[in-house]
Amino acid sequence: RHLPVIMLTARGQEQDVQRAQEVGANSYLTKPFSSRHLLGEVRRYLNGGG
Repeated sequence: RHLPVIMLTARGQEQDVQRAQEVGANSYLTKPFSSRHLLGEVRRYLNGGG
């Protein structure tokens, strides 16, 4: 069973995003992020997307 990982962080450099992808993150949101954006990502995975 696959559990999607949404990374929430203050680190937004390209190498940080790349490292997150390497370790299995499905999404990467940097602070500040809106609750609308976070909920959109959660819904995407709940609906089988991603």
